Amino acid sequence: MAEVFINNTYFHFPSLFFNYFITFRKLIFTGLSALVGTCLVQTTLGQGNMYPKDGSNSEPDNKSIAERDIANLTFFAVGLQPNKPILRFESTLIVPPGSPDASPDRLVQAIWPGLQTDTLLQNVLTNQGGKAHEWFFLPFACCHPAANLVDPVRVYPGDSITNTYLWDIGNDKWLNNWVLTPGAEGHKAGEKAFHGGLTFDQATAFVDQPNKTAKTTARPYNDAVFAIELQGLGTWDFGPVEWKNILIVANTTDSEWCTKIQTADPLNYSVTPPYASTSGNLTTCYIASMTFISPKSQSRQAKLA
Repeated sequence: MAEVFINNTYFHFPSLFFNYFITFRKLIFTGLSALVGTCLVQTTLGQGNMYPKDGSNSEPDNKSIAERDIANLTFFAVGLQPNKPILRFESTLIVPPGSPDASPDRLVQAIWPGLQTDTLLQNVLTNQGGKAHEWFFLPFACCHPAANLVDPVRVYPGDSITNTYLWDIGNDKWLNNWVLTPGAEGHKAGEKAFHGGLTFDQATAFVDQPNKTAKTTARPYNDAVFAIELQGLGTWDFGPVEWKNILIVANTTDSEWCTKIQTADPLNYSVTPPYASTSGNLTTCYIASMTFISPKSQSRQAKLA
């Protein structure tokens, strides 16, 4: 078990596998991932990507060995990019039905909200961790090195997972909190509501990044990303993915980023009208609902031979 101390409370978690990363317009890194705070770092082989920020088909350069070894790596993603420090990023993911495929072997499916700059902090919903047709919740960080932040926890279709990332500016650390509310299937399986959290330190988590040999000042997270990630034989065969109550607070007076949503890899999606408000030096962006409907190309909806 890993133990994390937050706000005078100890949270207890298990610990195991998985990873990723995506970027829009600027090619950023590749990966594996790291853990911090009072949790034990557990490095694992992971997956990562360098991706054109604008979602074009141009080939990323400087691929790492880890990236080149990932077959059929694909992302369907939406980004909200103030390109200024993000102070808060909150969203609720509705867990979709599990894949109808008979085996999770060699087909990685993952859905996650994440914060990125030259590193990535993400709370992942993944099919890796158990049997076929199952989903697992797994906080993760990427990349150099790579490790899961806690063990995967089984979740069920219809569950609501609210993820909140808060920047503790004074200590230059991130509070990563999550709350799960069971849906009908979870209740039937005996699942109970739960919450957890950890403190994440970018500067010490990613000391193995190029040109970093010790704790240094990390770049503030400035992009909020929602992604479906597929690897190997993984396909988007689990139906639409719904996000609710999206809230982003950024240290900027610009609000245009809230209404100009960036996408990577063509996908069909719907979104309620974004609402932006500015007070002092902070802009808050709110979106009531966003749904990833399907890929525009059907190639990732049918299982690859």
